[in-house]
Amino acid sequence: MKKGYLIFFALIFALMSFTPLLALRPKDEQKPPQEKREIQSQSFKLLMEDGAVKEFSAKEYIFGVVAAEMSADSPKEALKAQAVAAFTFAMERKTARKTSPPDDLKGADLYADSSKDQGFLTREKAREKWGERADEYEKNIDDAVKQTAGISVMYEGKYASALYHAISGGKTESAENVFGSAVPYLVSVQSAGDILQEGYCTSKTVTFEEFFSLLNGFCGGSLTFCEDYYGGKECTDSGTVKTMTLFGNKFTGRQMRDIFSLRSANFDIETDGDKKNITFTVRGYGHLVGMSQAGAKTMAQNGADFREILLHYYPGCEIVG
Repeated sequence: MKKGYLIFFALIFALMSFTPLLALRPKDEQKPPQEKREIQSQSFKLLMEDGAVKEFSAKEYIFGVVAAEMSADSPKEALKAQAVAAFTFAMERKTARKTSPPDDLKGADLYADSSKDQGFLTREKAREKWGERADEYEKNIDDAVKQTAGISVMYEGKYASALYHAISGGKTESAENVFGSAVPYLVSVQSAGDILQEGYCTSKTVTFEEFFSLLNGFCGGSLTFCEDYYGGKECTDSGTVKTMTLFGNKFTGRQMRDIFSLRSANFDIETDGDKKNITFTVRGYGHLVGMSQAGAKTMAQNGADFREILLHYYPGCEIVG
């Protein structure tokens, strides 16, 4: 019996001695998680501004998106949130386009164009833009990309449509109000810190004649000029203009933003005393749906990590990886 106990304890001791050695396996012999392997092997074909199609590794592409879309001196957790959002956005678009790719994409996965997909800068262009701080800024973004490699925002097992914008109007907007289709996780959330950001409130003034001319041109010349032009507006709870009646015709907030090149569709208009000029007072910057980059920076400055930031702006989603 005693001999049996001795053998048992000897085996236990041997296992305890051997187990730590497994943790000391050289890093190059350790297999990375599936998510890590995915981004290491993943690449994206981009349709560049000059019409050429170029392929970039996932890491190099996400670096280029973050460099184009967010200030490189942003808090590190905000940069990491941006990196994850950029990767998720790219994967969702790439996956969706496998079945019905746009003809003008020329076989690429994504446009290197923020008006269609995401902005993008090559590493060389980014360093040129940053000048004397290029080494510092390059490291900031490289670190953010490296530390979030393979991490994505998922909804019910699929990549989320991780939309983002520069500055909200104090609350983000729902996809339903802006694009006409509801998305469970693209809903209005608080982003109060945005109202303190530089560039939150801007203005644009046009002459009354230009105001009418641009609207009339949009309507194909069917408007009738009158000084009593304003028929009121309807707004969402977040303050975005849903519709505005001008010269007897209804325009959506998105249409008004496009017609007058406004920074967002959250705006008011005012006429001066002699009705010579129209002034737009605009709040926020972008389509206002999804993650507010200004809000992400504020949350990071207040101690939130990138996962908390992403889950705030994409409620109901999971951070996987």
